[in-house]
Amino acid sequence: MSRADGWVQKVVGKEEAGGLIGEMAVLDPAPRSATVVAGADGTRVLRLNGDAFRHSLNLEPAIADGVIRALAQRLRGSTVSP
Repeated sequence: MSRADGWVQKVVGKEEAGGLIGEMAVLDPAPRSATVVAGADGTRVLRLNGDAFRHSLNLEPAIADGVIRALAQRLRGSTVSP
């Protein structure tokens, strides 16, 4: 994942297999905070539209728990530069 810093894209994170990307845009429809680019080996993804994602969260508490944990881990790992 990268974020614009002026004219330069800075890498701010990397997701491994089983990672979750884009959930914040569904939960809070604000401008996206980062851009995702696949690595040299490519990637496989499962894409859910917003309604399907929210339905899954409501239907299965374990999914909601996993999303909350992923967001908490990102917050803990994030740093704010001056």
